[in-house]
Amino acid sequence: TIAPVHLANFSKFSQLVAEKRYLLESLPRDGYAVVNYDDEVAREAARKTKATIVPYGVMQIEGAMRAQEVKVVEKDNRLGLYFKLLYQDTVTPAFVKDVLAPHYMYSFLAAATVGMIYNLTPLEIVLGLEKFQALPAHFVYREGIGKSFLIDDTYNAAPLSMCSALKSLADLPAHGRKMAVLADMLDLGSYEGQGHKEVGVCAGKLSLDMLVTYGTRAKIIGEYAHLTGMKKKQMRHFASQDELTAFLKETIREGDVVLVKGSRAMAMERVIAALEPGNFV
Repeated sequence: TIAPVHLANFSKFSQLVAEKRYLLESLPRDGYAVVNYDDEVAREAARKTKATIVPYGVMQIEGAMRAQEVKVVEKDNRLGLYFKLLYQDTVTPAFVKDVLAPHYMYSFLAAATVGMIYNLTPLEIVLGLEKFQALPAHFVYREGIGKSFLIDDTYNAAPLSMCSALKSLADLPAHGRKMAVLADMLDLGSYEGQGHKEVGVCAGKLSLDMLVTYGTRAKIIGEYAHLTGMKKKQMRHFASQDELTAFLKETIREGDVVLVKGSRAMAMERVIAALEPGNFV
């Protein structure tokens, strides 16, 4: 996916697109360009490559590696991502345990497409995918205080990944409240204001029970979430991480699902650590 991230060193998004397009145009004629055809920008960027384009996507694309029925389900008392992998005339079901974010599907499809290039069968590809384990702090489940559930997505943040994480939270099968704790997104350059606005609009359109923001930039997220429909009583903002953590400790109840996400420099992993059972006071 080509999205407005890491824009601190680019004056505008089109420069970032040109840089990534250069990678595709540099491929040799006997190479392969594995391209997400659901992403219009990536699809257009691949147009001038000399290599063989091998597409993938969730949407209907003839000849592509595709997925259907992508959803988080419970199987054998474990939550995970279920999907059907479609390639040519084959349909192969898969269940990747402990993966709770449907947006992982695009990474799985990219990997599956590379496997196909190297002549793996659909069954071999699925068996490999089912062994996948998410990296720490990449939308992974953690046990929280008071029998709550934490979603640790603290590794980094950008508008696209923020919105994807919020949608994944909203779609999770859960009995308790769904709470999003979001910090500043950094390194966005001139896109900073617009990026935080987009996340706020995204949050306001979803069925979340609470939005908690931290940092000067993240305040914009709350403002636009309210303008998009979220009620003030569902929202809190903090300039201090200590005050944020204290509020969460007092507020979180049994069964709540709490997503924590922000740019790396915001150190939101400290919030996760404070909300784990052993640190509850």
